[in-house]
Amino acid sequence: MSYDRCKHCGKWGWDTHVCPPMWYAARPDHDSEDDPETTFADDAESAALKYAEDNFSNWEYPSDLEIWVKRSMEDPWEKFAIEVESVPEFHAGRIK
Repeated sequence: MSYDRCKHCGKWGWDTHVCPPMWYAARPDHDSEDDPETTFADDAESAALKYAEDNFSNWEYPSDLEIWVKRSMEDPWEKFAIEVESVPEFHAGRIK
């Protein structure tokens, strides 16, 4: 048994890993609705949160995002308001 990163959804798991469903996701003021990105999650809300975390947590991000998700290109968009919280991080250094 091996613990590997899935080449489809990116999650880490054992050989028995099953990918969550694929969702199309877009940020309407940033992405094209006709060419959305993909994310993997069990439901629409989780897909919106995962897309926001994957795309807006490693650089300066807005405090609020609107993320749209849908299961297939033929489905209507499900729209979510995402609130982003900054979490302070503290470090200590010894003073001599």
